[in-house]
Amino acid sequence: TTRSSIGHSHVLAPRQRNIADAHGILCHLLQKAGTRLRAMNCCTRTMAVSLRLVSGLSVGDEIQFTETSNEIELNHAFSMLWEKLTPFRGVPMQVGVTLTGLVEEANVTPSLFAEIEHQPERQKLSKLIDELNTRYGKNTVYFATQHEARGNAPMRIAFTHIPDVVMEADA
Repeated sequence: TTRSSIGHSHVLAPRQRNIADAHGILCHLLQKAGTRLRAMNCCTRTMAVSLRLVSGLSVGDEIQFTETSNEIELNHAFSMLWEKLTPFRGVPMQVGVTLTGLVEEANVTPSLFAEIEHQPERQKLSKLIDELNTRYGKNTVYFATQHEARGNAPMRIAFTHIPDVVMEADA
């Protein structure tokens, strides 16, 4: 079977039901999804972020971009999406991030119009971060946006995905 999406979601603990913690945990979930994406040698072209509020309402949106698997571009897309979502009123209870439009790395055609000057270096950096985290332990290297959320959203067995203990186990 061919995987069509990679996603993670997490129910926030009562003390984490605020915008700052929701943002940090979403950044952490995005890094986990990005690591899985690169381990599959795939790129994504769509990211969706969702928040379920304590009131029962759901807030979410998605963004499309040129195929990528590099962490810097994924974080940039997330930042743009987060800016669109943050005007909501309410207390977040559950957060989730999903990467769709998956394409094998070998089948990606680079854009003629995208900024490609730093692409190879950024891709190498993302893979190096993954290698360091595999070799020295989860969260050895991470982006500052997820500093407070590192111990949250631990590995779980989902309905559609049995995690790779070496790649996804929490330190």
